[in-house]
Amino acid sequence: MAFTADASSSSCPSDSTPQWDYQIVECKKILGHETIPIFYGVDPSDVRNQRKSFAEAFRKHEEKFGADKEKVWRWRDSLREVASVSGWHSKEWVEAELIECIVKDLVYEQDFEDWN
Repeated sequence: MAFTADASSSSCPSDSTPQWDYQIVECKKILGHETIPIFYGVDPSDVRNQRKSFAEAFRKHEEKFGADKEKVWRWRDSLREVASVSGWHSKEWVEAELIECIVKDLVYEQDFEDWN
């Protein structure tokens, strides 16, 4: 799951984007799927604590889904949970090296799972 400041503040993402976050967390809990967050150009603590562009995005969702605040709170909780998992942070990498390491990590995980 990739987090960027632009994605949280854009008016383009669909209204279902937070729903996908929620579904990913549910798959993780129920099916044991692994979630590896990638924080690209955004501080993981801003995602986890829903500050800056993430605070604004949730404010807009709360306005839009005012009658169903519980849905927005489930999305908030899911985002908090996923952003609390150790992942990749672009601040620590040159972009090409980050991509290469993520791909190698995912391929290694897949190869390892195929042998078990």
